[in-house]
Amino acid sequence: AYACASYYCVYFKEKYPIEWIAGVLSASDKDNFKELYKKWKDYIKQPDINESKEEFIVNKDNLVVMPFSSINGVGSAAVNSIVSHQPYKSFEDFYSKVDKRRITKAVFYNLIFSGCFDSLKPSKHYSETKWRKELYVKFYRLKFEEKKPSAKAKRDAEKELEGIAKMSPGDMLIQKISTLNFTSFDYYDHYYDKMTNGAKKQFGMEARRPEDVRDLPDKSTVVVGGAVESVKIVPVKTGKSKGKDMMFMTIGNEGQTIDVTVFANKLEDDAKAQSKLKNIKEFTPVIIKGNINHYNGRISVIFDEGWILV
Repeated sequence: AYACASYYCVYFKEKYPIEWIAGVLSASDKDNFKELYKKWKDYIKQPDINESKEEFIVNKDNLVVMPFSSINGVGSAAVNSIVSHQPYKSFEDFYSKVDKRRITKAVFYNLIFSGCFDSLKPSKHYSETKWRKELYVKFYRLKFEEKKPSAKAKRDAEKELEGIAKMSPGDMLIQKISTLNFTSFDYYDHYYDKMTNGAKKQFGMEARRPEDVRDLPDKSTVVVGGAVESVKIVPVKTGKSKGKDMMFMTIGNEGQTIDVTVFANKLEDDAKAQSKLKNIKEFTPVIIKGNINHYNGRISVIFDEGWILV
């Protein structure tokens, strides 16, 4: 039985590689998908309002299209409503067709910021940031045309739209990645100019990817770029800094990570410089300069200075 299954798998992988990828992705869990996305990203299309379905499919361009379930907060009822009314000519067309009992405000938000509607942009030269901001304004306009809002609802909407209007391209990127059910993303490539020329100007050397610093000798000076995957602030229990806070964070790029330790004095210096390291959130892209630290078989970076890229 195993030999037979193996034969079928090898046959399909050889003869129908894109369909094979779609099948493997359909059977993967969230953690596996991160690694598989990194491996096959050139063959995968991110969720699209007119192409995505309930499961992974192969489109006319021979790409594997991610399903709506890849987007956080989009459940089966919402997916069924969206798929049953495809295709959509515009955002307004989408709003008029779908069942708003299933497509809630939170679902609209996640669909917009995941990039689902980007294929409906007026032109390829229209920036994603500008487009997604416009979509959220359209959402409230259509919502309030459908049902007259209360004074409080208007005030809340105005406040929310003000916040969205201030979002930078970097903020949009963070929002997109946090909305999608995977975080395997090439931040280094997206911020290539800052990782290379910018880092060289600010720190004296180009930033490297997390996986490229692991083989460096202890105490080597290094500049590494990626995004914050986890962050933890803990109080110092002994020594001169007792009672003060220090930080442990992990930064990553395309699934490869490195741990960073920020001692209390550096965290204080950063706070004085108002660079907001202490309030940093997950998915925030950063460049860190520090020294390699080998301890108990683990490799980390001792923080010296940093650059938050949004």
